[in-house]
Amino acid sequence: MKKLNLSAVADEFESISSEMSLFYNTETGEFDFYSDFIMTLEESSAKAEEFEDDAWIATPSQQEIGEYDMMSDFVDSVTDPRKNEILSIALDGKGAFRRFKDTLRRVGLEDEWYTFKRKAYAEVARVWCEENDIEYTDDIGVGEMESAQASENYNSDKSGFVLGKTASARTVVSENNTANAVWSGALDVFATPMMVALMEQAACECLADGLDPGQTSVGTEISVSHTAASPIGAEITATATVEAVFGRRIEFIVTASDNTGEIGNGKHTRVIVDAEKFMKKAADCLNKSVAPRS
Repeated sequence: MKKLNLSAVADEFESISSEMSLFYNTETGEFDFYSDFIMTLEESSAKAEEFEDDAWIATPSQQEIGEYDMMSDFVDSVTDPRKNEILSIALDGKGAFRRFKDTLRRVGLEDEWYTFKRKAYAEVARVWCEENDIEYTDDIGVGEMESAQASENYNSDKSGFVLGKTASARTVVSENNTANAVWSGALDVFATPMMVALMEQAACECLADGLDPGQTSVGTEISVSHTAASPIGAEITATATVEAVFGRRIEFIVTASDNTGEIGNGKHTRVIVDAEKFMKKAADCLNKSVAPRS
């Protein structure tokens, strides 16, 4: 069985989304995933069947990793009474994750949170390795990283993955991208799915110069509100801003506007993948799903 390093495992764990199941192959040393969000039912079923092989070990799900608990533990570690109280309020109720991140900026504790979170994910990685008898090297030094070093590693300014980086994509509303044209409604106004596609295009542009040769990104989650209608002839601009970097998973704030102002906003997540391997896996899933039964 291949020896892993904790930083690599932590990166993989941080890339897990609520729509993703991640597995580790003890023979090849590779991580692989399937997601109902980006695969058809047949493809995800075929992939799930593949992972039943004894060579594959399941990793913790996003829920099992418990990022909310990490946030709560971080708040408990904050000794400043005022900041502790503000962060505690941010964690209470619906929308806690986004509110917590916004509050971290306000109280100036972003770097401390990223350091804390990196250590927490490394600890999850260590426990998982030991539970599954996987040898590992502690290249992070769980519980020993200096704050500045951890923050630098976590928010690596690998070109396109810099926090706060922004990119835009533009189009003009025409007869081809209205709700009526793409069957998402009956009116000749800019279609919601076309707005979503433009937001994704902006996010792709935001990452383009940070990808290694052969890499690309795939969208795994998006949650947006379409708040205003745009008629034919309106100029639409979608903007994506890198909000957080979790290993191969990149989170964005996305907005869209026309000549009169904002028409939509939300959150979007993309995962960095090897394009050739990703397409091969997709083709393998399709081949398995259409193979005749013996």
